[in-house]
Amino acid sequence: MSGRFKGSETIETSKANHEVIPLTPSIWTDERYTFKQFSFINKMPCIVKINGSDAIFLDTEQGFDYNKGGIKSFIIVTPNVQYTYLGEY
Repeated sequence: MSGRFKGSETIETSKANHEVIPLTPSIWTDERYTFKQFSFINKMPCIVKINGSDAIFLDTEQGFDYNKGGIKSFIIVTPNVQYTYLGEY
């Protein structure tokens, strides 16, 4: 599989309304990466918002996988959630 990837280097912990999608280098036009494929695993129940969606509940380790492109925002509303992510941009 070709592509460029970004992801967790270790288990991360969210703050309230934490944006998972990282900022791009300052020389890029877009502020944040846009992922063609995106995978998220939550270690505990949480509420998320995807690309400005309404709140979505994810149960422990339910996670989220998406491979249709266009993930520009993935916010963990719930604080203190342990998680990992991986995205192809």
